[in-house]
Amino acid sequence: MYAVSLAMVETGLAAQLGDILIHLAEPFGALGLAAGAYVLTALLTQVMGGQVSALVTGPVAISAAIGMGASPQAIAVATAIGCSASFLTPFAHPVNILMIAPANYTFRDFFHIGWRLTLISFAMLLVGMVLFWRL
Repeated sequence: MYAVSLAMVETGLAAQLGDILIHLAEPFGALGLAAGAYVLTALLTQVMGGQVSALVTGPVAISAAIGMGASPQAIAVATAIGCSASFLTPFAHPVNILMIAPANYTFRDFFHIGWRLTLISFAMLLVGMVLFWRL
């Protein structure tokens, strides 16, 4: 996926998708952009690995941050934390898959607890963005 990430940057696709993200987050400012980067990445992480999600959404989020005049480092941190939010599905993280059978978990169990953990992570991200990055 590194090749895809590099291609997104080289062809300008990351910048175009970043412009779309700016358009959606602009009314909410840089904090809205950080929130959008987190949500987008967290949703992608549920169906693909967090490492791959970072390669796909990272260039888009950073392009959007540069285009909006926000701190690209702060938006990259929000994206990275979104990559770690693998709570909603059993196939979001390899450990989830390893534990589903021995613990007799169901898909519903992951979602039942996972949405709460995702919201807590999201709320703490926003607090951190305000406290540490002044967004």
